[in-house]
Amino acid sequence: MSWLSSIIGGGKSSEQSGASGKAASAPESTLRLIIDRKDYPVAELAVRSFRIQPYDGDLIVKQSFGFTMILSVGGEEYKTQGRGIVRAIGDKDGLVAQFTPPSSAFDKKLMEHLARTTSHNRAHAPCKPAKGH
Repeated sequence: MSWLSSIIGGGKSSEQSGASGKAASAPESTLRLIIDRKDYPVAELAVRSFRIQPYDGDLIVKQSFGFTMILSVGGEEYKTQGRGIVRAIGDKDGLVAQFTPPSSAFDKKLMEHLARTTSHNRAHAPCKPAKGH
């Protein structure tokens, strides 16, 4: 299990958990990134890092890059520009990167999303994938 998986629960489904069998409702939020004009769903998110899987772009380890982060919450979209640096990349694990803090207004929404998905995954229910992915 990766360190990111340990933070947000690794996407365990209710069947894997062996819990009561009743899954909590999924959070009404999705997070995706646009890097080099390609749209990627975020597979895992920590406070200042993320993992994209699968990743089919041209970035390499230690490369700095720009991205657009799009958080959809309850039908509303919040967008911000960001900078990141690639920390790991591979066919199996996708792309892992650290990113600089976004604007304070977006940062608040992002932390709410992280708290919702973290507490949601602790309840052992699957998160909603981004539309079209």
